Amino acid sequence: MPGEIYLDEAFTAVRLRDVSQRKFPLLHVASHFRFSPGTEVNSFLLLGDGAHLTLGDIRTQNYRFDNADLLTLSACDTGLGGGRDEQGKEIEGFGVIAQQQGAKAVLATLWPVADQSTAILMADLYRRRQDMKLTKIEALKQAQMALQAQPKYGHPYYWAPFILMGNWK
Repeated sequence: MPGEIYLDEAFTAVRLRDVSQRKFPLLHVASHFRFSPGTEVNSFLLLGDGAHLTLGDIRTQNYRFDNADLLTLSACDTGLGGGRDEQGKEIEGFGVIAQQQGAKAVLATLWPVADQSTAILMADLYRRRQDMKLTKIEALKQAQMALQAQPKYGHPYYWAPFILMGNWK
């Protein structure tokens, strides 16, 4: 797929805010994420320069995903939410916040993911979307089934943590 890639030190909060506001049909964020139930401050995306971008920062610092038809958050636990803050309000996860910030569809994860199997699944998903013109949900389903069929990745740990929220077409 044509696009822009920002690796390591080039993946910064400023860069993410910039690309989040530009017109890309697909925005894929592959980094580390830590969800701490009950707090937006301790739940964060690890950036390439070592900085932590908290869920609170994403919510309040003009990170908009209105132009993304699909925002993929392939890091660990990006689909999790839960716990209550000091005011008793439940903490939303990265995937839900991204939807609130305008993403039409978000592909997120429900538990820690393995890097190698995730890379295989994502490449297959995007290939199926582009080459076969499948809907997001059908491409995800087929990519998950293909990964599941591989003996090395047959366990649900490898293929089942991925959930699609929002527009499935």
